[in-house]
Amino acid sequence: QCLREIVALHDVREQKKVCKNDAQCLASVRNKVYSLVKFRLYDLEERTEQLLEAGIITQDQAANIIADLEEKKLEFNKATSNEQRKQIITDVKFLWKDFIKKVQEAQ
Repeated sequence: QCLREIVALHDVREQKKVCKNDAQCLASVRNKVYSLVKFRLYDLEERTEQLLEAGIITQDQAANIIADLEEKKLEFNKATSNEQRKQIITDVKFLWKDFIKKVQEAQ
């Protein structure tokens, strides 16, 4: 929520309506959305580092999930359609949930 305030991205659909057919305005909204997605991916990496520092996960576990997240960031940057981007976001959600589940089971 805090980041949404910083990038002034409250309601994407409403902002797109306001833009109408203004390509520059729509590009600005798109860039804000992409920034928010990338920040969330970066945040997952930070959370991983916190788990490592707390001794909850091993160095190998941290390296593996961070590498997976980096790969998803690259895929997101290379994606050419909204469907591809949505699929990558969905993949990250499952990747993170699976990671957390394995961490919890190991404790």
